[in-house]
This record gives sequence, C-alpha cells and structure tokens, in this order.
Amino acid sequence: MTREYPAGAALFQEGDPSDVVYLIRSGTVAVIKERGDSPVLLGRVRTGEFLGEMGVVEGLPRSATARAETAVSADIFGSNEFLELVAADSDLALNLIRRLSIRLRKVDNRVAQLLPGSEPVPAAIDAPNPAGGETEWSGVAPVPVTIRGGSYALQMYIGTDPIKVGKMPFTVGRVPEGLAVDKDAEPDLGILDPEPHRLSPAHFILFEDHKRIFVRDCNSELGTVVNDRNLGRDFPIDQIALTPGENTIIAGGDGSPYKFLIEV
Repeated sequence: MTREYPAGAALFQEGDPSDVVYLIRSGTVAVIKERGDSPVLLGRVRTGEFLGEMGVVEGLPRSATARAETAVSADIFGSNEFLELVAADSDLALNLIRRLSIRLRKVDNRVAQLLPGSEPVPAAIDAPNPAGGETEWSGVAPVPVTIRGGSYALQMYIGTDPIKVGKMPFTVGRVPEGLAVDKDAEPDLGILDPEPHRLSPAHFILFEDHKRIFVRDCNSELGTVVNDRNLGRDFPIDQIALTPGENTIIAGGDGSPYKFLIEV
C-alpha cells in the first residue's frame, strides 16, 4: 500500500505500536525525540530508505516521532509483509541480523558488568568483514586517528589540542559529574554533559576493520550524524566507514553542541 503525507503530517508518534514499516519513495521525513516543550530533531530519512523497521523486528514501541518535512510518498508494509520482504532480500536480512547482533552484544556486556569476574566482550566484535571470515582486531589504530572539538562548546570540555587515538575500539560518551565512575564502563573519551543530556553514557565507538576506521552508534538515545549520514536505532544504519581526511561527527541530534572533527 502506498500513502501520501502532506508536509507536517505525522507518520507515527513516539510510543505508538510498531506495526508497520515505511519505505520512503519520495520526500524527507524528520525523526524527532519528544522532550516536553523542547523536542530534539535526531535527523532525517530520505528517498529509498526504510523507516521503523527495527521497531517491527524487535516488537518495541516507536522510540521517536516521524513527521513529513516535505510532501512524502511511502510504501507501507505490515509486519508479516516486511518479514517476507526480508526473507527474499539477503542484503536486507544481513543488515537486520547484524544490527540485532550488535544490540544483543551490548545487552550481554551490561549483564557481564553486573557479574563479578566477568569480562565484557569487545564492542567492535560484530563489525562487517568485507573479506569474509572472522574479523581481525589489532587493538591499535592501523592509521593515525585524531579527534578535535568542532564547536566552541566541545572545545571547552576537551580542549583545543588534537587527541590521538592510540587504541581500538575507542568509545566516546557521557560521564556523570561529581560521581564515582565504574572504570570498566567509563568511555575512553568521557564528556561532562549537563542535563538535558545530549550524550548517552556510551554514545559512539570508533573501531578498525581491515585498516579502515568505522563509526558505530551504540544504540544511543539521540543518535549520531557522521558526514551528514544519520546513524542509530531510528535510522536505516548503525555504522559507517570514515573517509580519508577530516570527518564530522555530531552526537546527540540536530543542533547538538557535541561536534567532533576526526582526522583519518
């Protein structure tokens, strides 16, 4: 079934049941996190991209609101229709399996942190291996990688000098102010993010695979934007490779002060 939405119309609201999946045929959809009188624009879903598929696969309510930013035409698939589509499309199936595996790995790590003597599984273990077989992890960055603050607000927290990334994986996230931090759960680059929080405790992670550097959103609440591509649970992908040279990463939705410049 195809449906047309005028600009400003809601495709679904945060908290609604996840009972259908949208394939955007034309137009742009804004994905918004409701925060009282101050909603946060997380990003946009554009022509050719799916919207709402992870909620259907996981059976969870909508985690954000989707609103037509322009006039939108979308194909709508019921849960069973979408699963049949997945069964017939190996690339789509692989992407969903990988995303579910990453989320399951994160849950396993949380459980492991609660059990004495347990060792967390490396967060980057589920990265794609373009050569096939098991992924190799060196534990060090294969090429020089540095992080700088791309906004005045971020420079206030991390300074103006480049931060050298000497190990992989490398996690960026929020640390609580004035409280003891569990060293095993502390991000490699921790930022004091006052309320209302834009950063999640583990927001995004840098990892390497076959001498390429990837960024993965760690199922954060407000998502991550990498070179104008939206990553996260409300968008079609969770991770993307960085390009040689300078890359821009914005953590915490549109207008977030946490803009990182990552040089590869």
